Amino acid sequence: MPRLLDLDKRGELTTAHVRLVAKALGKSERTVWRWLAAAREDHRLARMESSHFTVTTEVRRLLALWGGNASRVHAELVQRAADDPDAPPVPSLSTLHRAIRRDLTRGERAGLKTCA
Repeated sequence: MPRLLDLDKRGELTTAHVRLVAKALGKSERTVWRWLAAAREDHRLARMESSHFTVTTEVRRLLALWGGNASRVHAELVQRAADDPDAPPVPSLSTLHRAIRRDLTRGERAGLKTCA
């Protein structure tokens, strides 16, 4: 990123440079342009870790308890958060659905439906 910023400051940065970096890192050109914009604006060169919700052992247990019904799992997590102020933040239902699709295989999801 420092080299790209240096090229940018000298007015020599081209799409070819960005394309090369994107290909080398296995990212899209759009992502590299976004990183450059963030580096220009915030003067940060390191990537900020994005924290996304993952399916934990407890969420898996609740999915098994509710037969794979993500809406019921979400409702239970919301209820637990209301009862316990120290409980972790509850993801939105769409975030929970996304995490389930990402973290569980099709077979696991199908198996959960037969647990109820």
